[in-house]
Amino acid sequence: MRRKLFLLAAIIMFAISINAAFSKDTVNLAGESFKEVDAAAWLNSEPLKVADQKGKTVLLEFWATWCPPCRKSIPHLIELYNKYKDKNVVFMTFTDEAKETAEPFVTEMKMPYPIGVGSKTGNDYGVAGIPHAVIIGPDQKIAWTGHPMDPEFEKALEKSAAASTGAGDAKTEAAPATGEVKLDAAPSAGTGEAGVKPAEDCGTGK
Repeated sequence: MRRKLFLLAAIIMFAISINAAFSKDTVNLAGESFKEVDAAAWLNSEPLKVADQKGKTVLLEFWATWCPPCRKSIPHLIELYNKYKDKNVVFMTFTDEAKETAEPFVTEMKMPYPIGVGSKTGNDYGVAGIPHAVIIGPDQKIAWTGHPMDPEFEKALEKSAAASTGAGDAKTEAAPATGEVKLDAAPSAGTGEAGVKPAEDCGTGK
């Protein structure tokens, strides 16, 4: 009997630890000032800084090549990028993986937005599970954080975009860079499940 109770307690503790590791919203940064981003290299863009985007909305998104929910969310992000890239919204997505790991995946998935590789920025934003999105408003305060497939995500992005004036002077369009990923066409929009919040994400392992 004691052995059964011990095994049950061990199972419960294991389940709790797994749930904590995969928690999506462990840190609520809404209302706080942004933290500057960094990356070892960029794909699809020259290096970008949040500080240069005052007056615009900045979308940060954190992902990894090995994370199935990240792959699932990419078509939706591509849709949003195409919708908002000319509406004073700057996309910056990040992975802590090396360029040689990320670049073939970016090509396969036809990801057109700026991508920082070899980045530790997720640590600065308390990211515990991926994919994870952060919306920084035109006042450069964090407006929203959460899962990019959360129905509230696009609502928050639309609201922030409507308030953006494009007052920043820096050039923020995706620009050619060394190692730029060449894209032929965006993938079919039907593969994303916009407005559907999945039950799972991937723990960062940190």
